[in-house]
Amino acid sequence: MGEDGTPGQYFKPSMFFGASAKTAHPKQAAQFIDFLLNDKKAGAILGATRGIPANDAIRQDVLPKLEGFDQVVSTYQKQFEGKLKDPPPAPPKGDASLQSTFSRDYDQVSYERLSPRQAAENYITEAKAELRQ
Repeated sequence: MGEDGTPGQYFKPSMFFGASAKTAHPKQAAQFIDFLLNDKKAGAILGATRGIPANDAIRQDVLPKLEGFDQVVSTYQKQFEGKLKDPPPAPPKGDASLQSTFSRDYDQVSYERLSPRQAAENYITEAKAELRQ
């Protein structure tokens, strides 16, 4: 629980849409993602197949049509509306790689193959290289 009485949780989409930074068609890719997230027709087709829609207008159209487990999830989520924090910013590029690095180094320290200092120095070196990319 936060100091202000709000829980530390936030709504996290069950799935994200993304496009490659190397796409030959960045404008069209962005338009397509915008369509999937914000168009009422797309929302009607997708329903809750990618989780309860994050877009308020689309969600309001989709909610009355939900059945079964999707309805259960929707009902559960409703109790938290207005009570949760905003999501954190997206992690920097390289975050997933650094999580693997941390796990690997943690294991090395656990099996006494590296000292904590060596693991920390290794992690900082790799983090600097990874986050510069």
